[in-house]
Amino acid sequence: MLKASGPMDMRKTDGRKADSLFRALPVGGGILIDRVFVEVNDAFCDMLGHTRDELIGRSSRMVYPTDEDFEYVGREKYRQIAETGSGQLEARFLRKDGEILDVLLSSTYLDLSDPSKGVTFTAMDITRSKKEREELKRSDSLLKAINRGINDIVWMMDMDMRFTYVSPSIEKVLEYRPEEVLGTSVLSYFPEEDLVEVRANIKQRLRSPDAEGKNVVFEYRMVSRSGKLVPVEVSSSVKRDEDGNVLEFYGVTRDISERMKRDMERGNLHRIMASLPSGVMVIDDSEKVVHLNDAARRFFGSSGSDEGPKACGDVLGCRNRNITPEGCGRSENCASCRILKYIRDVLAGGEGVEGEDLDISVEDRSEPRSLIFSVVPMVERGERMALVSFNDITPRRAAERDLAISEAKLSRAEQVAGIGYWEFDMGKGTVRASEGAKRLYGIVGDDLRITEVQQIPLPEYRGMLDSALKDLIDKGLSYDVEFKIERPSDSEVIDIHSIAEYDADRNVVFGIIRDETDRKAMEEALRKSESLLNNTQRIARIGGWEYDVEKKAMFWTKELYHLHGIEDAEIEPGSTHHIDRSITCYDPEYRPLIRSAFERCVSEGEPYDLEFPFTSYMGEKMWIRTSGIPFMKRGKVEKVMGTLMDITSLKRAREDLIEQRDIASFHLDLLNHDIGNLHQGLYSSMQLLEMTDDPDKRRSIIRLSLGILTRSMKLTEDVKLLSHMRDSKIAFEPVDIVSMIKRVSSMVMDMFTERDVRIDMDAPTEKFTVTAEPFLEQLVLNLLHNAVKCQREKPRVEVKVRRQEGKLIVDFDDHGPGFPASSIEELIKKTRMGVGTRRGLGLVLSAEIAKRHDATLEVMPTVKGDPSKGTRFRLSLMNGDSSS
Repeated sequence: MLKASGPMDMRKTDGRKADSLFRALPVGGGILIDRVFVEVNDAFCDMLGHTRDELIGRSSRMVYPTDEDFEYVGREKYRQIAETGSGQLEARFLRKDGEILDVLLSSTYLDLSDPSKGVTFTAMDITRSKKEREELKRSDSLLKAINRGINDIVWMMDMDMRFTYVSPSIEKVLEYRPEEVLGTSVLSYFPEEDLVEVRANIKQRLRSPDAEGKNVVFEYRMVSRSGKLVPVEVSSSVKRDEDGNVLEFYGVTRDISERMKRDMERGNLHRIMASLPSGVMVIDDSEKVVHLNDAARRFFGSSGSDEGPKACGDVLGCRNRNITPEGCGRSENCASCRILKYIRDVLAGGEGVEGEDLDISVEDRSEPRSLIFSVVPMVERGERMALVSFNDITPRRAAERDLAISEAKLSRAEQVAGIGYWEFDMGKGTVRASEGAKRLYGIVGDDLRITEVQQIPLPEYRGMLDSALKDLIDKGLSYDVEFKIERPSDSEVIDIHSIAEYDADRNVVFGIIRDETDRKAMEEALRKSESLLNNTQRIARIGGWEYDVEKKAMFWTKELYHLHGIEDAEIEPGSTHHIDRSITCYDPEYRPLIRSAFERCVSEGEPYDLEFPFTSYMGEKMWIRTSGIPFMKRGKVEKVMGTLMDITSLKRAREDLIEQRDIASFHLDLLNHDIGNLHQGLYSSMQLLEMTDDPDKRRSIIRLSLGILTRSMKLTEDVKLLSHMRDSKIAFEPVDIVSMIKRVSSMVMDMFTERDVRIDMDAPTEKFTVTAEPFLEQLVLNLLHNAVKCQREKPRVEVKVRRQEGKLIVDFDDHGPGFPASSIEELIKKTRMGVGTRRGLGLVLSAEIAKRHDATLEVMPTVKGDPSKGTRFRLSLMNGDSSS
């Protein structure tokens, strides 16, 4: 068994990567075919409380609370996908435990060129954010009034201890902007070692039935953005409804760092240090530790004994390569310690340092810890000392690493999906963009000026984008636009699709952008391919179809609808009504044959290729060739594909070819037979001429021989004329029909001077002009010649010209033996088949000339009902005109 290698391995590897990325997406997602789950990721299962096995193969109806929700999403989502290639809307999902979730649902076709491959979707839980927005709006006016002129942090939280409001003063205390804190848990701003105490206090506070409206004060320490531990005083209150359920949890947080500093300066050093959440030690001017709080002892594992001053190395028990390359281990060998360097600087009158990072290894702890330490001056009883504080930021660093991993995953997901997020702060005129958005736009930096970003779209789109943004803000209209940009990073022009919303409370516009370049290119290639296919089918008069056996679905190409005389909108795509409508176009006697052939192809895999007469719904009659080819899978017919082709022209060409072959055979037979007979007669005449000396007989034989030669020449000229006429182009000129008939009559009478020929004409006095070829004169000559030749004695021919019902009618009547009324086609056929008396090419030639002039040539008895009284040939011309 051969092992696949090269590009095939790469595709498998890429598939595994795509599957891994799909499962790692931070939002729920999956794939639907006919609204049935065929794939879901773990985030989607977690969101709904279902296992993957409970979802795969089931209708998506199970995740909607009502039929109305299910039908609305299906209708609206597929409408958006049909119009723009993707869809996004808010919907409601039903968790397994009965909880209703609000979700933001986004969808698009897995393969734009083949919608049957399914729809890929993402679902983001926005339940909490919607609730938070509502709560924020309800209390915003109150909180704004409270916040004016105060430095304390005013906050509100929900039952999950997530901030629903926080005042701007938080940036002064903890260095975070309010928008960064909203929606986050308050517990993430306490050091890890204090969380047990914080959770216990909050739990007790919420359970206390007498806590309604009463303020309770606790002192904690909180972690700032830079990792500094800030001592705070928290005053909180709980609001409940009539049933005792908590409605709101709100309060004020105050920075008490200055107060504690003042207490320390007032001589309360021991009490304050004991209450501080940070590890603290005080170093005197002899570089000895004179005070050490419990937090420092807990962190460094020190004994806590205060029996006499110690060096900081003794207190800390440090074994740290980062503090001192050698790892001191002895208090007298601390010369290279970074902390000691700052202590000496403070004791010498320097300002020290605040918020410096340090990674250390502490005795009795297996894993390194991350610290932020500060060394600042203090005065105790007039003596300058150094205050050293330690804050453990190990949990925060771990959280930062996790956040970086999540951001990397999100960035990768954005890159794979070709999307990016952006936010436009209208007050500041700045744009913040995700890594995916920066990559698409080819820009760098965090806070970009809107004026710079607006220069990236091509000039012809800028007015449209400004107008769409104004309509979004002023009128609340949808912002869903497509445009082209020239990326500054590489000058590449790409297609962008942008969707945005406006948050009036924050005065911020936010949205997503997606790279549509590949999709546009695919759509253009598909459009060209479809155009080429449609034009090719239209020119060739051939249409194609496909039948899905399992789904019992029939699909036609555009030209196939045209051949049937049906608009494609008349029948729903995939409907089996296509089959019934098509079979109706066949003649009744052929319908069972074509239906049986199709059914055998579907059930038994037997192909077919048939030709039938066909009448479209527009009444067009044609001959068609229809074929069907089965495609098998695992021994069963999976689908049948076929064509239907208009072969009317081909059919006529075949018939013309057969007719030309018959004519050629007839001409050859005629030449062999008639010219042979004429030559035999001429040979006999020459023998008689040689055998007699009688002048009268010799003159008679010579006249007979000349007549034979004349007939032979006439036959040869007719063959040449018929061949020339079929190869020549039609070129009409005005002809006076009456004058032409008179001229030809004189020619015929000259041919038969010895037979006393008489040709009479009955024509009106006005002049009749027709547009005709010179061949028309040959037609008249043939008819008059045949009329004279068929009469034995004193040939008489009457020619009558008249106008009748817009046509010019010319009758040629003779007094020969005649024959029953029949069509010219029948007479020609009899002549070609050798039935009856041979008539040469005159009649065949006359019929061809009439056909070139769109004229009709009929044959009938001169006396109605009595064929023995003579024959009438009637020529009817359509383009006759008369003038006096």
